[in-house]
Amino acid sequence: VVEPATKAAAPVLRDEYRCLIGGELVAAGSGKTFAKFSPSTGEKLAEVPDCNADDVDRAVQGAHKAFSEWRKLTPSERGAYCHRFAERLRARSEVYAMLDALDGGNPLRSMRQDVAAVANQFDYYAGIATEIKGNTFPGTSTAFSSTRREPYGVVVRIPAFNHPIMFSGRIGAALVAGNTVIVKPTKQTPLSTLEMAHDAKEIFPPGVV
Repeated sequence: VVEPATKAAAPVLRDEYRCLIGGELVAAGSGKTFAKFSPSTGEKLAEVPDCNADDVDRAVQGAHKAFSEWRKLTPSERGAYCHRFAERLRARSEVYAMLDALDGGNPLRSMRQDVAAVANQFDYYAGIATEIKGNTFPGTSTAFSSTRREPYGVVVRIPAFNHPIMFSGRIGAALVAGNTVIVKPTKQTPLSTLEMAHDAKEIFPPGVV
């Protein structure tokens, strides 16, 4: 029998959850929140921001602004940020795993595996950053043609509810390739994604995540 995680046994919840927009942790522009309850025990876990289209617009504008500088970094430089983020995820693995166990009702052991998986993904994509290459091929007998891979711009990650941190954290490839990323937390299990915002704020330049 797997005992459900409870709020009292897991002092990992924040008194207030905010969104990371343009490098700042902010409330929803409307000030609205909604209550998040544990599916295992029915107890109230937290109030989280109830964002709307205006908040999305602010996030997109911040990401576009950050993109102009983020794209100028070399793939290795962007990979170094991702390595640092992987280290942070591992250092705070128990916090993330417990949040997902509380929020989604999943076994804690499985959620620990999810944190490890997403940290490993960040390291993997950071490690192959220099493999972002174009191709060179003969055009004529005296000239060559070449291709160059360029970042797309601002991309959006919309995770599923059942493995929140693992799905929200699958952004390493986009970041290493030079894109900025907006993560839209799932309404059913938003807590670990909102927690991820605190670590992203400390590690990545403003607006990149």
